[in-house]
Amino acid sequence: MAAVAWLVVMAMPAAASGQVLAGAKIGAGVTNVYGDDVGSGGLRTGLLGGLWLRLPVVGGLGLQVEALLAQKGFSDSADEASVGLRLNYLDVPVLLQLATRGGDSWSALFTLGGAVGFKRGCTASFSAGGVSASTDCSVLERDGGFDIESRDASVIFGTGFRVDRARWVTTVELRGQVGLKEALGVFDPATVNNLEARNGSLSLILGLGVPLGGGPARDRGLQEGTVR
Repeated sequence: MAAVAWLVVMAMPAAASGQVLAGAKIGAGVTNVYGDDVGSGGLRTGLLGGLWLRLPVVGGLGLQVEALLAQKGFSDSADEASVGLRLNYLDVPVLLQLATRGGDSWSALFTLGGAVGFKRGCTASFSAGGVSASTDCSVLERDGGFDIESRDASVIFGTGFRVDRARWVTTVELRGQVGLKEALGVFDPATVNNLEARNGSLSLILGLGVPLGGGPARDRGLQEGTVR
């Protein structure tokens, strides 16, 4: 995260005089938790959506800052019983994104960066013998030996493409996110250890943006100097 912050500071002078894009995005994917102590949980689906701002650095390289509401967690089952955890975050990614020209109106995208997440809610669900129940995670933290962190940190990487139209741009991205710190811990009385797990996800994200400051988005996208 320190390296990403340094890149933000270094990019600001170059970004001030170039093309700026802003917009919204929405996506869906699969999420999981993993760790040395717990292995891997079961996959569950999660949604995300929010706003983004892209500042040019040089050529086709841009600095992109986002604010996304994202669902994470896991779902697992065994012997006709299932358990799941839904973690809701406000994620703030800071990304470097390279656009390489693929044609007159579209570019390939390559993304790398990091994100800080702030927990906005958590729900646990249980099902066994035809009976289902759900509860706020605060009950698990108080009575079940769970320790759910209020903040998360992760690395983001991805690829996709961007299409420049007359007045807007459209993006499609496949993005992976890997946790850098434990998101939750569970006390195991058998080993008297706290079992720790981190978040992970793979998402397909659709975005729509417009140029700030006027002018056709397509012309400005071509003037941005994307790498051939």
